Amino acid sequence: MITGICFWGAVLPFLFLFPLIFSPLEFAHFNNLLPLFHHSAKEIFESSKSMLFQFQGFETLFMFYPFIKNAEKSQKWAHYGTLFSILLYLLVTIVTFVYFSEGQLKHTLWPTLTLLKIAQVPIIERFEYIVVSLWLLVVLPTITLHLWSACRGVRKMVQCKQRILLLIFLMGFGLLTNIIEDRNLIRRFTAVYSEIGFYFIYVYIPLLFVAVHIRQKWMKPGTVTDEAPKA
Repeated sequence: MITGICFWGAVLPFLFLFPLIFSPLEFAHFNNLLPLFHHSAKEIFESSKSMLFQFQGFETLFMFYPFIKNAEKSQKWAHYGTLFSILLYLLVTIVTFVYFSEGQLKHTLWPTLTLLKIAQVPIIERFEYIVVSLWLLVVLPTITLHLWSACRGVRKMVQCKQRILLLIFLMGFGLLTNIIEDRNLIRRFTAVYSEIGFYFIYVYIPLLFVAVHIRQKWMKPGTVTDEAPKA
């Protein structure tokens, strides 16, 4: 079920929302991109760190990798998907920069949604309502996959049914959505999440890789290890 949600949640928004990205090019000012390459290495690093929130989530691969059939042969498709995501982010970023000025971006809460609302359809007066509805399909795969990963990870450590864990996580998720309503709270929560994710990706995962590698080197031949579940 989650695989189907992730598939259609990626395909349908791309088919309907991706063409709308080019609508703002009618009002584009490409001079906004100039001057190029005038930022220092420190500024580039800080901007990359602030962008980390958009790229977080690939860590769930550790959870569903054992369920992939012929996982080693499927690596190229994961690389193609990563490359496609990077190019898509780059395209959206360029369109955003050529449409909005630097001052406008400072006061625009949701630039991407604002870009998509520019499209006009003769038979639909408030097209942004459809855009926001379709945007649910963009975030739904992320929510379902992360909830499943969290429940499965906790079930590996605690002897509890995954259905009960799912109810607990859903209640916590609903509680947070009712508490964090202010835009400033959302920004602070996002900043904390990005900070934790930064150390998780660039510190914890490399240390985990080294620890597992050392464990495999020192493990006695013939030792039985945990087998991955069959796909």
